[in-house]
Amino acid sequence: MEPTAPGRRWVDAVPLFAALSPAERDRVAELTRLVTAEPGECVQAAGSPEHRLVIVVSGHLRVVHIEPTGRERLVRIIAAGEYVGDTAFVLRRPPVHFAFAERRARLGLLDHHDLAALTDEHPLLLRHMLQVATERLLAAERLLAASRTSDVTARLAAYLLRLPRREGADGDRWVTLPVQQKDLASFLGARPETLSKRMRALVRDDVLARRGRRDIALRDLALLEEHAAAID
Repeated sequence: MEPTAPGRRWVDAVPLFAALSPAERDRVAELTRLVTAEPGECVQAAGSPEHRLVIVVSGHLRVVHIEPTGRERLVRIIAAGEYVGDTAFVLRRPPVHFAFAERRARLGLLDHHDLAALTDEHPLLLRHMLQVATERLLAAERLLAASRTSDVTARLAAYLLRLPRREGADGDRWVTLPVQQKDLASFLGARPETLSKRMRALVRDDVLARRGRRDIALRDLALLEEHAAAID
């Protein structure tokens, strides 16, 4: 990972530090090392002795579990303003998952001992991390239940509806897949060929439209919400 120029503006965009004063955020920026990770670069390794919080400033990270067979299973996707390494910090254990840069990513590395000093001074930071971890657990439990009680179309619809949207010149609402479709299949607990088939069916029925490999227009929000409701 290559070092990048420091600055505090990125700290202001991280919800974890929202309750801190400008001076306190300056301190966070001073304690944090900014780096750039290239596509596919490993920024956290399972069992690593490195104890740090990895904060995404821009780009995305893929957090994956690698099985003994070498197969990767996507655990979650980390976007700008989010972080990985918090579970290892709270439990005082090495990380259990790998994290890889998806495309080029700008990251902030905050050593756990510096994070401990910050949480001692500002207990709200630790409370925020615990809230985020709890929400992540609930989302994982919901996805696990959905994989047993709903079909792939329902899981795909629910996922697409959660992605940030932007208005297109054509009036459509567009989203961008943060990962490749094969990784999305892993995350949704589906076979890649099954996900491709369901995606093509939604495009054929004009529920979705595609532009390139990752840009998707949500043409029929009502029908997507109807599909997603099947997992509740």
